[in-house]
Amino acid sequence: MIEYISQSGVEIVVIVNGAETHYLFDAVSKKKYKIPSYPSNVVDTTGTFSAFCGGFEAGFSTHFDPLRAGLMGSVSASLNVEGSTPLHTLQSLSDLANARLESLKDSLIAVY
Repeated sequence: MIEYISQSGVEIVVIVNGAETHYLFDAVSKKKYKIPSYPSNVVDTTGTFSAFCGGFEAGFSTHFDPLRAGLMGSVSASLNVEGSTPLHTLQSLSDLANARLESLKDSLIAVY
């Protein structure tokens, strides 16, 4: 299905599966990845999808790497679910986000 969606001309397809694993397909390289969610202490899931999308966009516009962008989206979503105020994610330490990003890199799964 993910390849079928890419046939419409999009270069990157991301399937966000709530708090579960996310899927990314890079049509240029023809590679598929399972991007795990970072295990979080869930307080409130409101805005998780938006947090993932924001992290993905920030990562892609900064690094132009869809895989890194997907990981950054997952990190952003993990920080978002751990609080319930609008500014919770912004108050997180940048070192925490970087540590989670490094941790997720180790658990990334390439799908062939």
